[in-house]
Amino acid sequence: MNELGGEGAQVEARAGAAPPLDPASQNGASANYPLGESSPGEGPPINEPPINERPIKERPIEERPPEDAPIQEAPSEAVPIQQASIQEDPIQEGSVRLQAGSGFFRPESRPSRDLGVLLAQHLVAQRRQNRPDAPGLRVLDLMAGCGIRSLRYGIEAGAAAVWANDADPDRLALLKANLAGLGGGRCTTRTAQKLLAGCLLREQRFDLIDLDAFGCPSALVPLALEALAFDGVLYLASTDGRSPTGHDRPAAIRSLGAAARAHPASWELALRLQLGVQARAAWVLGRGIEPVFSFSEGRTFRTAVRLRRKPGPQAERLLGLLAHCHGCGDQQVQSLVQLRQWRPCLCPDQANASLSISGPLWIGPLQDPASLEALARSPGASSASLSPAGARLLAQLRRDDGLPARCWPLAELAKRLGGGPPPLGGLVEALRQQGWSAQASGVMPAQLRSDAPWERLLQVAAHVTRPPQAPAAQGAALNR
Repeated sequence: MNELGGEGAQVEARAGAAPPLDPASQNGASANYPLGESSPGEGPPINEPPINERPIKERPIEERPPEDAPIQEAPSEAVPIQQASIQEDPIQEGSVRLQAGSGFFRPESRPSRDLGVLLAQHLVAQRRQNRPDAPGLRVLDLMAGCGIRSLRYGIEAGAAAVWANDADPDRLALLKANLAGLGGGRCTTRTAQKLLAGCLLREQRFDLIDLDAFGCPSALVPLALEALAFDGVLYLASTDGRSPTGHDRPAAIRSLGAAARAHPASWELALRLQLGVQARAAWVLGRGIEPVFSFSEGRTFRTAVRLRRKPGPQAERLLGLLAHCHGCGDQQVQSLVQLRQWRPCLCPDQANASLSISGPLWIGPLQDPASLEALARSPGASSASLSPAGARLLAQLRRDDGLPARCWPLAELAKRLGGGPPPLGGLVEALRQQGWSAQASGVMPAQLRSDAPWERLLQVAAHVTRPPQAPAAQGAALNR
């Protein structure tokens, strides 16, 4: 692992001195630039307002120095990772042991950390396959807490360089103690805005950025994408469960730039709004995104997106609106590019029918099946890196790519039909036999995803729930 914590290994941007530029181009091919940044007295205020962005004119690639050009580094006052005395019983997760201390740690979030480790292993394998002499994986953990994710990225995924950051200066000793065994580890206590702004000024890129935010992280998305290398992955988490699920509509407009209305597939609605924010931020930069996986347990909403050099063909068609009728249960999806009048729902009184419309949001796939298959084949999938809960999560995501963007709870079908919920497996099979797309949702339990019209879906569900009786049974029923 690259040594990043030693004296003189970090570049400091001091007042009155222009910071040196990373010779690597936007694609982040060079790993020569040190992965650390430090200033006297780390630990700025936690609630610092976001940094106002200014457009930065990027030098043409042909004018940049070659990758092997020497780097002029400024002296550093960074302190390397050191052993610290943390007196408590260590916790074990995967292949690592550490102290939780005062750092934020939720054991029930382990499946999300497991998928992060498998994702990092997949990125390492991809780099070696495409370019055997490529530099090692560079990871930035922006809100590290106790450092559990950083430690697992370094130990279990083999990341060559890990930068663990947390805005709380009181956690610095804990981070250093937990990451003491990482030769390529680096610990800082900065606000995420300052750290990412420094990376932007130095043209410093990472292959994996883990942003496990508290609240809504929309303000950090543009800077995080700027710090991401091409084909790198932004693993983003949001704990804002009110605004993207339709429970705080003014807040959704402020934080997501979108309308969010109450919806039966509320977790998926939140994920699609989050992906919409990232897609719009990438497109403004002239880049594109591709979701690798998206999931939630109802408390935290997590998306992993791959950054592409440019948007894909007709990428703009993947941003749209989602309409839901609370009267009849109908759902409709439209792309913004092809926006037109909504068709009538099934409400008998069309004069009083009303659609609740959410968006703009991502209406494309939520998962990349090829990447999930690769994660399932990664070394960590058959080791301590993948817990039983993580394996179940990976399996359910592999069965549902997230298309189309229309999901109904079985309970709503039961309500409309006036009986018990239809069997999910039987309903999926019956719809497929009629030529419709259908599968169980991998985002929310007991939900059906299908492109069948709502009227047809209800008819098939009624048939599956109450199959026609055989002639003999019908005659016996008449004789009673």
